Amino acid sequence: MLIISALALPGGMKAGDKCAFSARPVELAQDSQKAIIFHNKQEEILVLATELRADRETQVLEFIPFPAEPQVFLVKEPILEKVRELLKKKDIKELQGPTKGGGGLAPVEIKLSQKMGPHDVTVVKINQAGEFENWVREFFKQKKIQLESKLEGVLANARDYLDRGFNYFVFDSVTVSRETRLVEPLAYRFKSAELYYPLKTSNLVGGSGRVELVLILPGTFFAEELILHKQDQRYFELFRSGWRASSSSKMYPAELGELLPEAAGFFKQGQKIYLQLLKYDGPYDFKDDLRWDISGLPRYAYKISISSFLGEIREQKMTEDEIKDYLQARCAENPNFLKESRVLLDEEMLGYLLTSRLTCEDFVHPEEFEVYKAIYNFNPSGLSPVRLDGLPTGFVVLEDKTANRKFEKIKGVEKALLDDYDSKNKKEYRLSDFVPEGLEDCIQVRQGERENLLSPGKNYVSRVGFNPGRTAALVFVSHVASPEMGAGYLVLLEKHQGAWTPVKVLSAEIY
Repeated sequence: MLIISALALPGGMKAGDKCAFSARPVELAQDSQKAIIFHNKQEEILVLATELRADRETQVLEFIPFPAEPQVFLVKEPILEKVRELLKKKDIKELQGPTKGGGGLAPVEIKLSQKMGPHDVTVVKINQAGEFENWVREFFKQKKIQLESKLEGVLANARDYLDRGFNYFVFDSVTVSRETRLVEPLAYRFKSAELYYPLKTSNLVGGSGRVELVLILPGTFFAEELILHKQDQRYFELFRSGWRASSSSKMYPAELGELLPEAAGFFKQGQKIYLQLLKYDGPYDFKDDLRWDISGLPRYAYKISISSFLGEIREQKMTEDEIKDYLQARCAENPNFLKESRVLLDEEMLGYLLTSRLTCEDFVHPEEFEVYKAIYNFNPSGLSPVRLDGLPTGFVVLEDKTANRKFEKIKGVEKALLDDYDSKNKKEYRLSDFVPEGLEDCIQVRQGERENLLSPGKNYVSRVGFNPGRTAALVFVSHVASPEMGAGYLVLLEKHQGAWTPVKVLSAEIY
């Protein structure tokens, strides 16, 4: 982010991920730059909270590049105070790391011009980079911001973003007084598959300082295994350049709503949300912005060992939900994880397994949802012996609790497959605890009693049984249209070339 002041900036000024430029000497200090980033793998909400001061009251213009057009809104809640409380409550600890000392369009489109609390916000889209300088000069004139000659550094930085496809920029004008104060935060919501935070604009100012990013993501941004086991080179480079990561902790929908009401429905079905702090200390000499593919984040908490001055080590404790998330993730990778790798677990997890008696079978595996998807996307040809009359096709809303139907003897089904099915269906499970990401366009799990007009009636599924090679599957599915009308089927499926296909109806109930 770029800060352009109505007053000149001395060479010794420091700024977080912002920089400043102006026309008369003034000491303008950015005492801290903190950001809170919510990301759901499709969109980002970036909340920027800045503490600024000057040696006299002056107008400051903040300049922020975006990869897509942002929606801008004022954050009225004391979000930084709430974040601090949350970090303390969740026992977030730092991991110490190294530190470093187009045609037919207007050239500039104004997408938003609005007063929001102390902020005078203008969102623009740059269609012709060559006209950008003239527009900026006219914009400053309208805002009564006096500028001297040197604008080339600012414009060169902006051109760099334009060359990389960043066409949207936000100009945020605020008044800064002599006393350090927290500027009421603005939030920006925009489409981005990657985690994004602008850093390169800081290079115009230079100096050193700190950047603190509070990350609220569908998974943990950094966990030790990403370096130790997966050898992800991105993390090696990140930590070598002066960044370090904290432990992470699970968050819940109610906590998200309390922190930022606009984030209450932001995350998708099946996403497990984790809180983590990413911090940088060092010179403002960034080679690039922070742009990070978060599609493969670990879906569990990361905890660290803490050394005291006496030399003793204290392991951070996981909550019960965090332990379940970890075991679920491991069992999703390997259904035999708890049989083959139990000795690798720490005492805390082994103790939990001893008291809870959990096995990998107690976690609904992502493959089971692939079987459900195959059932409801099944479109039989005219010669197919499989008919699932009465079941909806395409998009479906499943009831949260599984249908624990057992079948002790079914002709034509191998014993191991039927045993696995019956073992899993001894009790009910809540599908909402296990639904994977990426199914919301075809399968949703009902939350509460509200009916979905796109999927009327009630649809029930059992747990899915598999044979040892996971090439055959058994599942019971039913649709209840009314108390007097419905259908249910026990279906055998086979897997060919990675896809499940219903091949036989073993039992049918139509009423």
